[in-house]
Amino acid sequence: MAIYSDINLAYSPGRSPVVQDEAAVLQALELLFLTKPGERLFRPKVGLDLESYLFEPADSATVLSVRSAVDRALGEQEPRVRLDPDFEVEVKEDTIEVELRFTIPRIEEMRKFVSRVFVVSHRTP
Repeated sequence: MAIYSDINLAYSPGRSPVVQDEAAVLQALELLFLTKPGERLFRPKVGLDLESYLFEPADSATVLSVRSAVDRALGEQEPRVRLDPDFEVEVKEDTIEVELRFTIPRIEEMRKFVSRVFVVSHRTP
């Protein structure tokens, strides 16, 4: 029996319409990282705007700001995750990479989730 379940947002015929346990939590994390605050009409505080850090200096202050934003968002918006406080944040000139290590209560195995935000350059012919 599943501890956690959610609607499978990648549903297609032949796949389960529901994701459970680790898959449900990983899907929720992906949505959290891809959603900007204000995008969800009835839940305007949901989301994590990592794109806003892309044009900040690639220094320790930006890393600290990103870590703080991720920690705060997960603490407020994803109670199914117990975050390892030593998660990694790497900020480069055009990329932010966050690598989380966490446990899911009642499942108790350490898991990993990686999110990358980057600048997409558009070239004109």
